[in-house]
Amino acid sequence: MVQLSFTSASNLSYLCLSAFVRYYGLRCFLFLDKLIEESKRVREGYIDQLNHSFCSLSVFMISFFMGRWLTRAVTTRYGVNSSKHYDKRILRN
Repeated sequence: MVQLSFTSASNLSYLCLSAFVRYYGLRCFLFLDKLIEESKRVREGYIDQLNHSFCSLSVFMISFFMGRWLTRAVTTRYGVNSSKHYDKRILRN
């Protein structure tokens, strides 16, 4: 139950961050426009790195949830319940 609440909180925070970045833009959201002293090349490097990080995070999150969904779908479809399976093994020995 605790893991479910942590998962829900992390999903909600990820969705909120994604929405804020889409709405305000990455430069404004992270105050990169305020880097007046830095060169344009440095600002663009920050933006490129952050875009790459968000893309990597998205790929990781999507693959993780697709794996969980697939596991639950297979478990539901074939009626495989690991706890029952292990209980039968223990009772046989």
